[in-house]
Amino acid sequence: MPFAHRKFPVYLTALDFVSMAHTVMGTFPPGFSSVANQLLRASTSIVFNISEGAGKFAPADKARFYEIAAGSTTECSGILDVLLRLKLIDLAKNEEGIAMLESIDRGLSALAIARRNVDTPAPKNQVRSWSGGRGQGRGEGEGR
Repeated sequence: MPFAHRKFPVYLTALDFVSMAHTVMGTFPPGFSSVANQLLRASTSIVFNISEGAGKFAPADKARFYEIAAGSTTECSGILDVLLRLKLIDLAKNEEGIAMLESIDRGLSALAIARRNVDTPAPKNQVRSWSGGRGQGRGEGEGR
């Protein structure tokens, strides 16, 4: 049976981003190996977490790996911004990479939300609230 993740458009875009990142890394002058290494690790992390998430059975496990991949997507965005600021890539290459990452992020969000909703659908007509502190959140009408 073929691996499901190999058919995901988001997976294919993530592979394209790894290729683009690898090409960009080849243009760095000496002394920037740590930035190149971070870009390689973050970009491949997106691909690896999509594939690992697709292999999980529980929807919450799948969602967790897609969320981790989304974090690596955001990290790659930050790396591209640093590369632009350091003049290691030009604006066109930065924008190309950011466009790919935004597409990946949208796809990962859709995958994660779909899996989370399978596990814990919100009751209809109920608003959830959160105050930001551990154990301090109160829903509407609770404990007031």
